[in-house]
Amino acid sequence: MKRHTAYTVAAACIAVIIAIAALEILSGFGLWPPQSYSKDPTGFQYAAVMGGPDNGSYTVAFSLQDSSLNNAAAEGTLTLKIVDSRGQLLYNGSKAIWRSDFRDAQNASLGKTIQVCSWQLNSSDVSPGVPFNSTGKGLATMTFTNVNGTQLVAGNILMSILALPRVNVTGVSFQTNSPTPIELTPLNGFPLSAYAGDTITMEFNVSALTPISIFNISSSNGFSFLSVSPSLPLALNSNKTPIEINFSATSLAYEGNLGLFFYRYDCHCTPEPSGEIILDGYAFNSTGGLDAYVRNSGLIPVTINSTYIDGTKAGYEPIGASIEKGDTIILHINAGIMDSMMHSLRIVCADGTELTANVKKI
Repeated sequence: MKRHTAYTVAAACIAVIIAIAALEILSGFGLWPPQSYSKDPTGFQYAAVMGGPDNGSYTVAFSLQDSSLNNAAAEGTLTLKIVDSRGQLLYNGSKAIWRSDFRDAQNASLGKTIQVCSWQLNSSDVSPGVPFNSTGKGLATMTFTNVNGTQLVAGNILMSILALPRVNVTGVSFQTNSPTPIELTPLNGFPLSAYAGDTITMEFNVSALTPISIFNISSSNGFSFLSVSPSLPLALNSNKTPIEINFSATSLAYEGNLGLFFYRYDCHCTPEPSGEIILDGYAFNSTGGLDAYVRNSGLIPVTINSTYIDGTKAGYEPIGASIEKGDTIILHINAGIMDSMMHSLRIVCADGTELTANVKKI
């Protein structure tokens, strides 16, 4: 009986030794203790995205800590989001994290050994963007979600990003009725700079009566623009309301990759000075002729080109008479009106200025 008991005790001891050895093995592979056994992490003690486009890849690394600021390797999911200075999302991805992913590493800034989880991310997986500053930085945010659903966030992680191409517009020329294109400088001056997808506003003072088309856009870094819309030339109207010409242009070097450059032209149309004539008065003579007192109330001199009575061209004197602005002349028109009916009078100038009035012999 004693011998049987001794065998039983020995077997139990061996079982305990085997169990302990198994736990050591499981622990070595990060499979023990179970997730609920260790202290839950309460925050990040380290988070970084290193490398970048120049290296061809990024190294994403982080470390967790518990409430006592001790290492707290845990299982869960790590979500990485990267944005540029415009808030555009350049990358959004998640990775399952296991305890076995953590490795000891010496951290000089913390002055201690921490347990770090890291992996490689291809730089081509991160879209180009507009950096926050001249060093080409974007911002990353890491969110660790443990198996219980608790989330820990590390934000404002500066990292390198590939900058969108930047074009510097140095000149814009317009085609008018003249055979030679004219260069115009926008009111806000040159050079004007933009990233792909940006909007540039250029304001030009152009003649409202001159049909124009955008002839060429030049840049300091060799970009060429392939398309312009709407189709031009665009005949601007003669009122003073600003006319907006929208067109898009895409870079030849990056066509199909990085989208469009959009520009808006606000053409503040300043009408050319024009003449305006009014009829101050009139009188008929005994032979049916009409003396019309015509005054130039416009801003430029005008030249009389023709006169009409009831739509029919009528002779007048002095032929080709000019009227300086503010002046009044008497036109002797061969109206041939002998009745006391109402008749229409039309006087046309060489530049298109005209007046229409009703006249009646009393």
